[in-house]
Amino acid sequence: MGKSFVLKLTSAIAVDGEVVAAGGLVEVDEPTAKNLLHRGKAVLATAEDGVEDDGDDPDLSKLNKAQLVALAAELGVITVGDSNTKAEILAAIEAAKKDQAE
Repeated sequence: MGKSFVLKLTSAIAVDGEVVAAGGLVEVDEPTAKNLLHRGKAVLATAEDGVEDDGDDPDLSKLNKAQLVALAAELGVITVGDSNTKAEILAAIEAAKKDQAE
């Protein structure tokens, strides 16, 4: 399947012919993950959701600005908004991840 991502669904969807309820975890390929994140149907699953961190972070530079703003909100980065550049949002996310790791 190549690179896969574990997502926490924000609404019920069908995955491989089976309905998965909101709050459920699914493992999907990168194009499907980007689609679901972009449409607001899912968020990246975290350790709080019971997902182990394999140390292989997704390439955040491939996410669009709306996806990065959503991820920043998940991480509690309240200083990020639509007026920030993609580079500023990436920097804020990386700083938040570093703070959480400490």
